[in-house]
Amino acid sequence: MNTLDQLTNVSLFYNMTSSSLLRLHGGFLILLAVALTIGGFVGLTTAKGPFAWIVEAPIAAPGLVQAYLLMPLIGFVLWFGSYRAEDTNIFHWLGMLAHMVPLGLLPVFWNILGAVGATETAPTSVAIHGDWIVVEASSIWRLYRAAPHV
Repeated sequence: MNTLDQLTNVSLFYNMTSSSLLRLHGGFLILLAVALTIGGFVGLTTAKGPFAWIVEAPIAAPGLVQAYLLMPLIGFVLWFGSYRAEDTNIFHWLGMLAHMVPLGLLPVFWNILGAVGATETAPTSVAIHGDWIVVEASSIWRLYRAAPHV
């Protein structure tokens, strides 16, 4: 057993089926999006909570809310795709790539985020996106290893 196989074997999600994992990921995105959208509006209207910084940069609110409202769409695609697809590999790729975008843009916009005081949520963002990238990459690897190769 090579190192990559060992790493995927210790995954918390290793015993889940591919479809179950996609449903978990999709459900997580849907619920998180609702919570973050509410949090964004609370921060904008009351200047409290992790999004209190939006009061100082209200121009960020429309983009933030739009991004958070796109998350459930990806979540629904993962959820329904897990039931309808014979091969779920494409949905794992979608789940992984959807997290690579915000994680990849975090360092690009770090100075702007710092200027408005929005960097305090960065560790949580890195943890969420990084963890789901690892989980989905692990699923892609498992599916690749299980597939017959000619």
